Amino acid sequence: MSGTIDRLAGRLLSLIGFGRITATTALAGKGLRRAQIRFDDAETRDETPLVGQYGFSSRPLPGADAITVFVSGNRAKGIVIATNDARYQIDLAPGELAVHTDEGDMIHFRRGGIIAVKAATQLSIDTPLVTTTGRIEAAGDVVGAGVSLKQHLHSGVRTGGEISGPPQP
Repeated sequence: MSGTIDRLAGRLLSLIGFGRITATTALAGKGLRRAQIRFDDAETRDETPLVGQYGFSSRPLPGADAITVFVSGNRAKGIVIATNDARYQIDLAPGELAVHTDEGDMIHFRRGGIIAVKAATQLSIDTPLVTTTGRIEAAGDVVGAGVSLKQHLHSGVRTGGEISGPPQP
């Protein structure tokens, strides 16, 4: 009886593991991203599936923490259910959330109904139409269809109350 209890206790202790990601793989048609995780000097697991919430994808960097659940306590059948990387955490007020990268790009949902977007080099929106119910303000120039809002010229300019020609690119 003591042996059965010892085996059961061992299985229970083996259900959850805390390790460090040492590598991740591209999807390569497998459906789930995979990771190599090091739990201690004696245990490293390869090809461990990384599962996440629907609609969210990430590929953790080597050195990120990984919480792994092992089905029935079987250390060969692990599934990463959560990752974290303390090296790239950002300060948040209570109730805030952010999606961010190690390079500092982020979407930050702030208190007071403010959403801040930060991109180091470019923000690209791929849609045929952008609408807003409020104003759009820009600190720099705005260019539409090749015409600069600040630098464009007009044709047919005359003095008085007449209307000039269209802007020239």
